[in-house]
Amino acid sequence: LYGPYVELEQGNYVALFRLKLLEDVEEMVARLDACVRYGQEVLNAHTLLGADLPVNRYVRVPLPFRYFGGKLECRVWWMGMGSIRVDRVDLFRFEGDLKDFIKRAPQPKPSGKPRELAYRTEPRPFADLFPRSRAPAPTLLVADLRHYPLEWQMTLVSLQGLVNRRRPQIYLLLNPTDEWWLEMMKKRGWIEATQEVTDPKELISRYRSMVRGLIVTDPKLPATKNIATMLSGVENALIASPSIARQLDLPIVADLRGRWKRNVDAYRWAFEKLWAQLNHHVIACLYPYHVWLRDYLVQHRIFVFWISGRVDGVEPYASPDEEVRLMERLLAQMPVNIPVMGYPWAGKDVGIGEGPGVTLFSEFAKFLVGSITCSNLSVHSGIPIKVLRPPSPPPPPPLERDKVYFTFIISDGDNLPVLTVHNFPQLWRSKLRGRFPLGWTISPSAILLIPAVVEYYYRTATANDAFLCAVSGIGYCYPDHYGKRFRQPDRERIFEEFLALTATHMKSMALKDAWIMGITRPELIQRYAQGIPFLRALFPDYGRRVRSYYEATYPT
Repeated sequence: LYGPYVELEQGNYVALFRLKLLEDVEEMVARLDACVRYGQEVLNAHTLLGADLPVNRYVRVPLPFRYFGGKLECRVWWMGMGSIRVDRVDLFRFEGDLKDFIKRAPQPKPSGKPRELAYRTEPRPFADLFPRSRAPAPTLLVADLRHYPLEWQMTLVSLQGLVNRRRPQIYLLLNPTDEWWLEMMKKRGWIEATQEVTDPKELISRYRSMVRGLIVTDPKLPATKNIATMLSGVENALIASPSIARQLDLPIVADLRGRWKRNVDAYRWAFEKLWAQLNHHVIACLYPYHVWLRDYLVQHRIFVFWISGRVDGVEPYASPDEEVRLMERLLAQMPVNIPVMGYPWAGKDVGIGEGPGVTLFSEFAKFLVGSITCSNLSVHSGIPIKVLRPPSPPPPPPLERDKVYFTFIISDGDNLPVLTVHNFPQLWRSKLRGRFPLGWTISPSAILLIPAVVEYYYRTATANDAFLCAVSGIGYCYPDHYGKRFRQPDRERIFEEFLALTATHMKSMALKDAWIMGITRPELIQRYAQGIPFLRALFPDYGRRVRSYYEATYPT
């Protein structure tokens, strides 16, 4: 529910949300908020747990906030964990002090330690930068989960990860474009046939021999969804909410209910007890209520964490500063130049945020490969494509000194869901595409994780579609901060290796131009040119606003 985008007199207000819970669940069922600027400024927010609501009876839930102008929305974010019905939202002017009702946690603050780290590496147990699946089975079992509750999606996605570890056999429809990509892979011959599974729950019976039992999450502690994802990969067990566990005749391998009071305590336990059994070359930052990526995380036993932000950080189980400082310890333990999957943002002020998150990862010489809504990576990563070549562009026009030239580039191709779900599929089908030169950013990591998707774009590109490397290389990072936590003599080596990784995968996709972000030092820009010998053009201005052409140039 969103809207109505009304403008009111400045002052204090309270929104009364009249709603009812339709089934008995304990999980977080919704988040209520009031916002302006189309969600860019959240005035107040409130989390609704099913355990706090009566079943089948309307209640009014108050949300007070201060309004200073702008188009107001009162929104309901449904979490998919239990059915609710929203009847209406009433708005009242409120006289009095709201300071006890409007809560915001401080922005998570890293400690800055450890620092002066020594260069750290260890042998990678798989051939590529990312672990990849084997080639998919000739026939894939396809189940449509788009109308299933999130708790069932979580269980079946964990099953997909376990089964596809041996060889991809299950493909789940979670996104609106999943069916389209599946048909495309069939047409290209990477998959011979598909078999529809009308009751997705039957997959559990079919693959019962591969499942030891259940990992039961704690509805009162969101972090247990991420802990359960790690345990699922380690113990070969399914993620299950308490209500799902009651429906399945499977033994309980681990019951996480009541084990911890705070998210940070759960993540600390996972670091101390599970780290030795997990993948040390990939890590994931994932909001506990996001389900899509988890097949790949279970499949490859990847550590999953979340750092609370100003909105979710006010919950009694959250402690943002302790969470970010625990992750400083973990990031320091990992090899340099490895990817962080997922995304550190799940809505305005939910999570540490994009900028602070990418800065933190960059300081520890890690780069972000945005992938929160990527589904079926346990299938996509197994498509056997090693090298891709786009069509040759037309020759450039002769340049004249008395003219100013522009180039138009579509941003955000560093985020894999932009390629699979969001901007690109819609923009790519525009009838205007191909009529004028246009640059499309794309992550060099895409050829490893979604090679068939990249092949589609390259194959259907016109001569006016040019591809270039997205920010800021093999993954999203801020070069000014890259490797900052390491000793000065090691920083150059770390950045050289980052550029070498970037060059290798740019070459496999025939990318010759790059758009970089978070870089102001001319010597670093020069190192891009030196470290990527075939680099043709470099755009170091991402996100920068300038008053003149001269401010947009970087003499090197």
